[in-house]
Amino acid sequence: MTTTPTASETAPAAPLPSSLDVQETPVRDQPPPTGLRPHPSDAALRWHPRHTHATDFRILTHRALIRTAAGSSRTRRFAECGHRWWLWQSTTTADRYQLRRGACHDRLCPACSTVRAIRMRAVILDWIGHDHVRCITLTLRHTADRLMDRLDRLYACFRQLRHTPAWRKYVTGGIGFVEVRRNPNTNTWHVHLHVLAKGTWWPQADLAATWKAVTGDSDIVDIRLLVQPHAAASYVTKYATKLVGPDVHNSDRAFDEYITAIKGRKLLVTFGTARSLKLLTVPPDPDWQCKGDIDFLISHDCIPTWVHDHALAALATVPDNVHVYDLYCDPDTG
Repeated sequence: MTTTPTASETAPAAPLPSSLDVQETPVRDQPPPTGLRPHPSDAALRWHPRHTHATDFRILTHRALIRTAAGSSRTRRFAECGHRWWLWQSTTTADRYQLRRGACHDRLCPACSTVRAIRMRAVILDWIGHDHVRCITLTLRHTADRLMDRLDRLYACFRQLRHTPAWRKYVTGGIGFVEVRRNPNTNTWHVHLHVLAKGTWWPQADLAATWKAVTGDSDIVDIRLLVQPHAAASYVTKYATKLVGPDVHNSDRAFDEYITAIKGRKLLVTFGTARSLKLLTVPPDPDWQCKGDIDFLISHDCIPTWVHDHALAALATVPDNVHVYDLYCDPDTG
């Protein structure tokens, strides 16, 4: 059921990036300037243009991954994001190969989060179609509980909310994004759920009453209509790419608690008509097959000689802002 938007519900559209790649410029071998005090673990970080917009955050995240024992593989992938190359072979032309720059795909990597959000919003825009959607914000009353407990309660209450008659009456499906904030003065965690929902008009007072009945103590909610699809896309991009702010990452204890609390936990919830959406799945590429890490393939002599030679030459000259490099060569002539 489609409703007529009101002036107070109308949200402005925002321009869409035209590429999955983060805007890049040449970069030095050394890390960009930072106001952080050097730490021995920083030596493992490799620098690439895709990370220059979040230098301090990347350094602090890498340190936190080490402190929280996030795993050597994950920490290494994060540190080398944008530097490892993978060899792909065409499934239609056997003698055609590509070098593709790898990424860490870590949820705490700003560059990878941006790429992931752009893919995600394409799927969500297709799901929205010509329907109107609303953004619903649900909050919990402030307490001194651990972040892990706050998140557990938020998810449990949202699950209970979706089983209420009111929710089923007004909402048919949607996607929820978790946002985490911290008050450094009181050292308390604030968690919110931002929901992009299809359905009909739901009076805010009724939503607040329903949410309070579920939580027992929280009635601060917001609901507004997003008329234009691009407004919904901007909403998705904002919360899908939003990482913790300085109130969290500038405190070692708080950042460590955050990383521990979200480990193995989904920060994205789909339900109803959106439940089957594949928001985090990278679309397959049927025309290409990944052969493996190019350094491994070269060191173990696992590829044809001409590919070996051309790959070595390419790796020595390819610019930092190139993400896909074609290896063209006649294998009979080299």
